[in-house]
Amino acid sequence: MTATDPFLMDLNAQNLRPRDYALKLECTLNAQQIRAVAPIVCTIDDMWEKRTEASTCFANGQPSERCNCLWLGAGGSGKTWAYTKVLRPLFQRFFGFGRYTAGAPTHAAARLLGAEARTLHKLANISPNSALHRGAIRGQRNKNDALEQQILASLACIVDELSMSAADVYHALGLRFSVKRCENWALDLSRYLQEWFGKMPIGLQFGDFLQLRPAAQASLCEWVEVPSAVEPAPLTELQEAEAPEQASNAAELGRLLFKNSMGIVVHFTGTGRFSSCASGQALVAILQHMRQGTAMTDALWAQLQSRVYEVQQLQDLQTAPSRRAFLRAYWGALAWEQVARLQQLRAVLEAEDAGERLYFVQAIDKPTGDVPLAPQRVLTHFGLQGITARSGLVAFLNQPPWMKDGDYGLALHVMLSRATKLSDLWLIGVPERPYFEGFLHEHNKTLVDRMSLFERLSAQNEQAAEKYIQKLLWRGNAYVNRTLGGLVERCRDLLALALGISFLALFEQVRHQRPLATLEEEHQASIQSKLVQSVLLAEYQASKHLNQVAFSAVGGNRK
Repeated sequence: MTATDPFLMDLNAQNLRPRDYALKLECTLNAQQIRAVAPIVCTIDDMWEKRTEASTCFANGQPSERCNCLWLGAGGSGKTWAYTKVLRPLFQRFFGFGRYTAGAPTHAAARLLGAEARTLHKLANISPNSALHRGAIRGQRNKNDALEQQILASLACIVDELSMSAADVYHALGLRFSVKRCENWALDLSRYLQEWFGKMPIGLQFGDFLQLRPAAQASLCEWVEVPSAVEPAPLTELQEAEAPEQASNAAELGRLLFKNSMGIVVHFTGTGRFSSCASGQALVAILQHMRQGTAMTDALWAQLQSRVYEVQQLQDLQTAPSRRAFLRAYWGALAWEQVARLQQLRAVLEAEDAGERLYFVQAIDKPTGDVPLAPQRVLTHFGLQGITARSGLVAFLNQPPWMKDGDYGLALHVMLSRATKLSDLWLIGVPERPYFEGFLHEHNKTLVDRMSLFERLSAQNEQAAEKYIQKLLWRGNAYVNRTLGGLVERCRDLLALALGISFLALFEQVRHQRPLATLEEEHQASIQSKLVQSVLLAEYQASKHLNQVAFSAVGGNRK
């Protein structure tokens, strides 16, 4: 399988190395996304340099170190965009379509990763009725099919929608990868919890733990900090076969596997999904109050209330523009019994709008031809997660009697974050104001604490990202340098790191042509000259930028 996109075909013909190939794709990324992809691109470039056949572009060399990245952030913050626009083309070019795997817990989420992605159940070779203890996974029959060959040959693995990934399925997936790759990758199976997915050279996991949990389970990040969460002593195959229920707590082992997998953590804070208009920013503000557990202003609450409707009001929308917008939108609810009724209502309204006669027939398992079984845009909140409802969302927010408060808080957040602006939401069954302020925090303390931990780790990793940028020589690229902050920040960061002294002191020394006592005498003049040029150029660029800002502020035009 080869790339069919004309841009990628032209790029492939240039025979670029990974770091240069990635630069051609970077022009759609912001600073946070560039820093996030840099470690992975650096690893691919390292594998390319050590490839076994110099005449090919196949990056099959052994990397200096495995790269495992965890990307977290709210819906629309840019995680999937960074993967699909940069990393996926890189994997296809330098690994090949059959040498990386991508998966997600649902079909809808998997489709967003590309046609090659599969559900986690498919990758783990399990069904909803499968036994998930270690003995069952190790005892799976070898199929030797294309998927098993892909698992064996994979140099990267991508897992999306972590919050909805069931911990026992995640564990089964990780163990299966280790079992299948054991011989070829010289694995010690007793260490499969420490060697993520069979010593996978590159791992990328992303999601948002303040979104939906897996059904009837705690999230992967809700590991238990007690000795019982530690991997028990290995059991023999006979012991596991005789007492599988005591062999392992598969879900807790899955959480431990995930905990051990955390390497480079990036917390995305972008709001690329949402419109920059006032309505879009109002929705962003509401979602931020929900995530942070803070009180919103009365004006913002009034804006949210303005989007609340009664069911009868929606049925009485008769004007053509409103009716078309209403029928273009997604419809969502928090329970299947609600969705089933909405599907019937939607079918009636669509038939009425089209002026066609509607027929109801007995349900069948497989329709003839391309006739859909139900309206495609009427989904539960699980089906909506990962979807951007650019045409709007009709959201039924009534809390089902069986739904726990913690899950309800997450479901509210997911439903509101599907649209791109507040004016594209039609809300029914809206709860009281506290549900949009401290409710999510109050009922999901562990998730909130874990996200705080991930944010701290992300801050540390962001400071360390510069070493990957420098190793890739990306600072020489105008777009990257401008996006990451430009020359002033470059001088500050590089000089402070390289010379180990205060940047302000160094700035004054260089600017006034004073000798640098910390440098060897024979290199002093050369280095000082280069630093002077960098600092002066940085000053010029900064003053030029400030002038442009000043002119914009007073309404002037500056060419």
